[in-house]
Amino acid sequence: MRRRPPRSTQSRSSAASDVYKRQSVYRALEDSVSVNIGTVVLKDDDIQISEVTITGKLQEVVMEGDTTVINAAAFKTREGAYLEDLVKRVPGLVYNKKDNSLTYNGQPISEINVNGEAFFSGDKKTALENLPADLISKLKVYDKKSKEEEFTGISSGEKKYVLDLQTKDELNKTWLTNATVGYGNNQKKDFEGQVNYFSKDGDNLSFIAQSTNRYQNSTYKDNINNSVGMNMTHKSVSYTHLTLPTIYSV
Repeated sequence: MRRRPPRSTQSRSSAASDVYKRQSVYRALEDSVSVNIGTVVLKDDDIQISEVTITGKLQEVVMEGDTTVINAAAFKTREGAYLEDLVKRVPGLVYNKKDNSLTYNGQPISEINVNGEAFFSGDKKTALENLPADLISKLKVYDKKSKEEEFTGISSGEKKYVLDLQTKDELNKTWLTNATVGYGNNQKKDFEGQVNYFSKDGDNLSFIAQSTNRYQNSTYKDNINNSVGMNMTHKSVSYTHLTLPTIYSV
């Protein structure tokens, strides 16, 4: 009987990497089951893609314990807008100009703070109508303890919600000035200037001056309202406070 010589067979070996194209190498197999396929050079087949930008909606409101934190950047206001314009855009915050009341989800806001300290003794009207909106990074709503409650550690049982404005980090300990001048028909004129200094540790200084007859019905030249206000809050190392709110009108 004649023995049939062994047949040659074809074997296919493949190589690939995560960033290169798959490549095949063919070798004929004889009697041996092992084969040296030599050095395999993989062809470069990378793909260049352009920069990828991922965008998402800013989270408007978050809860941090019992504190509601509102992201001011999530509510766009026009250039030169004041705090009042920002408040109008925040769901749940309602300012009534007739009685100067401010509420959040129906709860009355007793005062407005800046970086944890009262602004013009918490005067809501002065803050809402004079503080530039672009100073603010966050608005916090929480129940603030009185000085007596902090000292004694005993709660009065009454809720005192405040709107605490957190200024932007890039404006921390920076002097900020702003001036507005307007002139119209019937000798109407309006001037307002202010200087502000805010710091994250609660040291605040604001000076506001205004002269206007914009809302006067008479055209008499001396029928004009002039007002000057200053607020200074200083927190010393011993945590004592010096607050000097002053408003002067003529």
